[in-house]
Amino acid sequence: MCRGLEIPFDLTYDERWATNRHVTGDNSVEREIRNRDPLPSYPAATILEFEKNPDYRAALRLLGYKPAQAA
Repeated sequence: MCRGLEIPFDLTYDERWATNRHVTGDNSVEREIRNRDPLPSYPAATILEFEKNPDYRAALRLLGYKPAQAA
């Protein structure tokens, strides 16, 4: 991916990614990438907006994710 984007690959990323909030969006210090359990739920109106977007549906298929659940 880095080659395709023409950016350098950092061989030390696995030692540093967990503390980079710009990568994870999370300020907690977790060293492991794992599934969220339980999965978050969203207001029904938000899910309707998701489902209108063809990119959302394509991303679900491509990544093997389940659709978002209503609260």
